[in-house]
Amino acid sequence: MDSSNPLHRFYYLFFAFCAIALSLDCSSNDGFVTYSNDGFSIEHPSSWRFQRDQAFSLNVGREIVFEFGEFSYATFYYSDRVGHKQFTDAYIESSFLKDPGNTAKVVSKAAYDVVGRAALEYRLTAEFLGAMNTRVISVDVSLDDEPIFLVVAIAEEDELEVQPILERVVSSVKGIK
Repeated sequence: MDSSNPLHRFYYLFFAFCAIALSLDCSSNDGFVTYSNDGFSIEHPSSWRFQRDQAFSLNVGREIVFEFGEFSYATFYYSDRVGHKQFTDAYIESSFLKDPGNTAKVVSKAAYDVVGRAALEYRLTAEFLGAMNTRVISVDVSLDDEPIFLVVAIAEEDELEVQPILERVVSSVKGIK
């Protein structure tokens, strides 16, 4: 290439600029993808494995489930029966505290917020082939008049830090018409 030719130099700089712009655009999602179905949309890490989106479950009207560790998961529950605190307390009771050996217990419970949304954090422990410690975070991500609760369970064995991810996921929750 003749670098003294101004037209060649212009084309070279133009293509170099385009290549840089494309690479920046491709990396801007930083590992997040969008899940969208039936009036609901979120951004979540691409490492989360989608499990199901079913219209009815035993506890609620609809549940959308993702797994992201051997024992860790995130689930969105649509529930018009009860409020956030009552839903979370009932969920903890039925999902974690009814173990066959009666060893499960709540170690701590705290209220806080995730990007302006009401959240509850539970630390749980149980004995099952050794101590099992789990952190459960429930966030009220309701849209308009539709109660939706995000429950994230993080098993100690998975050694995952979810707080920054949780903030991004909660911020991205949208209802789509």
